[in-house]
Amino acid sequence: LRLRLADYRNEVFGCLFLDNRHRIIAVRELFQGTIDGASVYPRVVVQQAMEVNANEEDHAVDNTGFSDLFALWSNIAVGSR
Repeated sequence: LRLRLADYRNEVFGCLFLDNRHRIIAVRELFQGTIDGASVYPRVVVQQAMEVNANEEDHAVDNTGFSDLFALWSNIAVGSR
C-alpha cells in the first residue's frame, strides 16, 4: 500500500474492501483532492461497497460482511441528521 501511494502529490481517499475473514477483495481509490485534503462522500463509499459485494457474491459462498457494513453506514447516516 505504501508503495502504491508513494508517488502521489495530492491527497487520495481509498478503501480496502475486506471479506468477513478480513482478506482484501478489492482496493479502490475513490476520491482525489488537493495537496492537503480530499472531499469524501459517504454515499459513494457505500455504493462501492455494495458493488464489490455484488461482484464478490458471484465468487463466494458465505459473504455477509457488506450487508453488515451497509447497516452500519445506514445507522451513521440516520444518526448524523
